[in-house]
Amino acid sequence: MTVLPIQTTTKVSYKGVTHEVRYPLVGEKFKIENAKLLLTNNQYGELSRSAHKTALSYLDTVDAYAYFSILIPSLKLSIDGFEEMNAIDEIEIRKAYLEQFLPFLQNTDKILKGEDKNDKDK
Repeated sequence: MTVLPIQTTTKVSYKGVTHEVRYPLVGEKFKIENAKLLLTNNQYGELSRSAHKTALSYLDTVDAYAYFSILIPSLKLSIDGFEEMNAIDEIEIRKAYLEQFLPFLQNTDKILKGEDKNDKDK
């Protein structure tokens, strides 16, 4: 069995500070999924089935906030903070997630599932 090298950490810049972020542990993945439900008032699944561009963009923000609240505790992100986030902060957190963290997460997930990182999504 060949073990592929797995990148376990990446760097994410948010609000002018660079954070080293590691791939989530199993328990953290569970907490992240629970955070997504809390942030959307248990409507995450319904929103994800929506074809509305606004809903899909909102889910990217939810994902960013959920992952970063667990994986970058120094940010001290809270449910109240999410509800009070202004548009500039929303754009910034979503951009950091989509451009810096999500590619790392997706690549690591593919390696762990035994998929070639150069394969197209199926």
